[in-house]
Amino acid sequence: MRIFLAAAVLIGSWSMDPRESVVGFTVTKFGREVVHGRFHDFSGTVTYDARHPEKSSMRWRVRIASVKTGEPARDETLLGPA
Repeated sequence: MRIFLAAAVLIGSWSMDPRESVVGFTVTKFGREVVHGRFHDFSGTVTYDARHPEKSSMRWRVRIASVKTGEPARDETLLGPA
């Protein structure tokens, strides 16, 4: 039983829980104003292998259109043409 429990800790795959996770950013605008934002539509999976860390990975997806900065006009600009 101990070997099984140790293996469960050493190797695993976990999905990001949007209720418990945050994908966000902070930028400084013109060196003065600090802007915080979040993406509300995202998902991801972390796979960890302690025996072979090089095989560990993280894959995630963020829907850019779900960005919110607290300023609707700024959000619209962020989603506009580059």
